[in-house]
Amino acid sequence: MKKVLFIPLHFFRSTYESFARGEPETYAFQRKIVAFPGSLVGTVGIAEVCVVSFTESDAYDMVLEPGLRTLGIAYLRDDGRRKSLDKVLAFIDAYKPTHAIIQCPESDLLRHCIRRRIRMITAFADSFSGKSLIGRLRLRGFGELLNNTYIEMVSNHNLPASRVLQGLGVHPDKIVPWDWPWDPAACDYSFKQGGRPAGPWKFFFAGRVTREKGVGDLIDAVRLLRDKGCSLSVAFAGAGDIECFQQQVRRFQLTDAVQFLGTIGHDEVLRRMRDADAVVVPSRVTASEGIPCVIYESYLVRTPLVVSDHPMFRAVVRDRVNGMLFQAGNAASLAKKLAELMKDAQVYSTLSAQSDKALRALIAPVTWFELIRRWLSDDPADKAWLQAHTLSAVNNG
Repeated sequence: MKKVLFIPLHFFRSTYESFARGEPETYAFQRKIVAFPGSLVGTVGIAEVCVVSFTESDAYDMVLEPGLRTLGIAYLRDDGRRKSLDKVLAFIDAYKPTHAIIQCPESDLLRHCIRRRIRMITAFADSFSGKSLIGRLRLRGFGELLNNTYIEMVSNHNLPASRVLQGLGVHPDKIVPWDWPWDPAACDYSFKQGGRPAGPWKFFFAGRVTREKGVGDLIDAVRLLRDKGCSLSVAFAGAGDIECFQQQVRRFQLTDAVQFLGTIGHDEVLRRMRDADAVVVPSRVTASEGIPCVIYESYLVRTPLVVSDHPMFRAVVRDRVNGMLFQAGNAASLAKKLAELMKDAQVYSTLSAQSDKALRALIAPVTWFELIRRWLSDDPADKAWLQAHTLSAVNNG
């Protein structure tokens, strides 16, 4: 019988319990993600599933339902990282899983599982940017590690991030781009017309409120536009370094123009995204990105998209065709693009009208759920289906 290990699904227990209390999901497909590990128990020879979750403080080891176990390990950054990882490795030795789905690009974890002859796939959402020579050499070594036969399939979020893995030396016939199960046919939003809104222009951000995500750059861009007499506001949805950025807002005297919403329900995110005049994704190039859900969702609700030229974004977004591109980390460049969008009604209308086509072109055919389920089945037909969706097949298609 199979024992399956997920490493990690962040905040798994707390989210599982919040849904049991009837609380809403806070990002797309969160409810399906949390339900998925338990749904595998009793299928295709799976006796038990365990989810390892990195937490910010509390540690736990508990059974949530028959066959579904979860382990919480407090993740310590920097000097404490090794201590946290050692706890995970010790648990693996005690638990003795037969299969593992690895979602963090941690070389020591992968090597440990290889030594224990655990069958694995990866399901990353990472752009793997190595700026220094040492960083690039380490990434090249990581690519070689991913070719190990015990890592049976290497998956990354969507096509651009998967091509990065090929660039690291991973064989394209074992790379499978994955995605979430977006359904463009379920969209019932109308397209938006350009032109000056009745009140201030409203911009919206959803994600981790951090420097790497470009939050400070967006605040600085608002300051630049306000100094030029533009009437606008921005709302940030998400958790993170909010107090730090509130200080920046106060320093720039933008308290009437910048709002931090904290973590809000996913339905509320979509409502605010639809109500906004533009959705902004200002990630810096150093941010670890696949393709954020907010890009898909801006297309879904037909609200024009303004994104940085992060390598993962510029692979799918064409300036003034399906979004507005600005130089990552450059507040002046961002302010210029926002000003262009506000002034050019034709471009605005085009971006909204192209959103349906843009969404359909963006979606990868293999979902995270189907990737894992078909790999665990060991059915030759499922293996053949996955092989037909490898990067090698895409490159030759």
